[in-house]
Amino acid sequence: MKNTKTHLATGLTLALLMTLGLAATADAASGRLHVRSTNGSATAVAGGGQIAARGRTTKQNEDGSVTTSSGGVYVNGNGSRAGRVSTATVNPDGSASREGGFKASGGKGTLSSSGKSSRSADGEGSGTRTTTASRIRASVRTPRGPKLPAPGPDRLG
Repeated sequence: MKNTKTHLATGLTLALLMTLGLAATADAASGRLHVRSTNGSATAVAGGGQIAARGRTTKQNEDGSVTTSSGGVYVNGNGSRAGRVSTATVNPDGSASREGGFKASGGKGTLSSSGKSSRSADGEGSGTRTTTASRIRASVRTPRGPKLPAPGPDRLG
């Protein structure tokens, strides 16, 4: 989760830096700000005790690879908050990697997940994901479907 927090902080910092000297549009009535650059964009919206922001950037690196990063945050007036980040890189040889995660917390608990995956130039892939939940208080409703007959000796096929 440390990497996810770092990516989130980096994404939000980039979104803030994008506002300096770049094309920006603002709509005061809706509390919306949108900024664009040649490499990406960011949008922030506020109203009704809620704040949301998201951003995305794509750049070509010195080694010829292309990296796309995105992130978003949401804060509700009741203290609920959520954030997500993602970074993916595609290399000239066809190999690729991705890392991302999210975290959400509120009155019913906290949920977080982070993971990474990679693909080699020859197509071999691997990945990991870690998900953690704490203090979750939620009700889950399952849809009612048709009743199925109970299994019995004459139905073992």
